[in-house]
Amino acid sequence: MFLTKVRSLLPNKNIIQTTWRTPQPTIIGLVAAGIGVSFVSSSLQSINRPGVVYRELDVPTPELELVAAWKIEKVSPVLRKFLTVVTACLTSI
Repeated sequence: MFLTKVRSLLPNKNIIQTTWRTPQPTIIGLVAAGIGVSFVSSSLQSINRPGVVYRELDVPTPELELVAAWKIEKVSPVLRKFLTVVTACLTSI
C-alpha cells in the first residue's frame, strides 16, 4: 500500500528497487548519492551528508514500543544497573 502511494506521487520516476531491512545510515548514503528517498528516525538528522535534507512530517506518526531483552542465565550487575537506569528514565517521562 505504501509503495503504491509513493509510485502514484512519482509517476515519472522509475522505481527499480525497494528495501525494508537496510540500516538507516545506509539509506542516508543512498539518499546522498541521489538514488533514494526515505522516511527515517529523527535521530538520524545528526548524520550530516551533503545534499541530504531532513523535514519533519506534518502528520501524526506512530509511536514505537520498545522492550529490553537479555539472556536469562546472564543476569549481571551491569544488566541490573542498566535496567535500573532504563526504568528510572521511563518513569520520569
